[in-house]
Amino acid sequence: MRAQAKYLEGYEELQWLRKHLPIVDESIRWPSREQLAARRLKHLTDAGGEMFLLEKRGRICEEALDTLIGSSEGWDVTVSDEGTKVSSRVRPMPGPNNMIDTKVEAVLDGIQCEHTLMVFREGDLYPSWFPFVSHGSIVYGASATEVIAHLLFEVNLYGCMDLCLQGFGCDNLRDGNFLLCVRHCSQQDVLPLTGREIELPPKPNATGKLFKLGRIKAIIDIMVEPLSPTSVRFSYSCSQPAPKIAPAWIISWVLKSGMGSIFGRMKAVCRAMASGDPASRKRYPIVDRLSTPEYKYVVDDLSGRVEGYLRRMGWALSLIHI
Repeated sequence: MRAQAKYLEGYEELQWLRKHLPIVDESIRWPSREQLAARRLKHLTDAGGEMFLLEKRGRICEEALDTLIGSSEGWDVTVSDEGTKVSSRVRPMPGPNNMIDTKVEAVLDGIQCEHTLMVFREGDLYPSWFPFVSHGSIVYGASATEVIAHLLFEVNLYGCMDLCLQGFGCDNLRDGNFLLCVRHCSQQDVLPLTGREIELPPKPNATGKLFKLGRIKAIIDIMVEPLSPTSVRFSYSCSQPAPKIAPAWIISWVLKSGMGSIFGRMKAVCRAMASGDPASRKRYPIVDRLSTPEYKYVVDDLSGRVEGYLRRMGWALSLIHI
């Protein structure tokens, strides 16, 4: 199931089994087949069990969908002239920081769904397009749908922060969408996820910055819905702490000017990927990466999923490659 990346389907099957199996009772000396099955399921889904990660990620995907397509009540919503919808809210928290939630939604034409997935996967290339990212790296690329990445964000004299992230994709194309769920990755997370001893990058030096934010534990959820071979509906949500002493106008500027520009920049990158325009190769290095032998497994995996979905929806294969 991890290779297939169909965490929601697997999670729903586990929930169905729990609903139809009896409650685990270890005191039963001569258990029925159903009781044995319930015990086995508990063993598999407990920490360290073979299905622990499946259930954990399935639950994350379920929560992501609720955030991305749930009610807008309590959010400050603005819509740009291009139709990009930016929603934000501030949640008071104990301690020196509040929690800032942001959602950006738009329909993007002239791009291919699989290219949007690839753009967000390549952590080392974020400085070429993502607002305020000054450095990025892929710490570990487990598969086409799973990576550990490190990003450094800087805003002039205001401050700097970095993120160590574990990101995974969920193929939910049975319902017409593909999810990308990104969570904080600690050093303790690395070995269980990779099976290797990999040292995470050090925290950034914030000398000379007004706010020393350090390593941020952000929550990022993304949903991509292929509407046609050359258009997608894209939703992006992010939750991260911000200092309570930070001026409100700075937070507003970062949210609306920074986050609101994500889709315009991503669209430019994806159009360059689709066209293969030589002039764009220097500005967007992912254009060259698409054709390298080392990247073929990513292209084959993601393109295969999306093209299969589009065929099922009745789109002609000749229209997929633009």
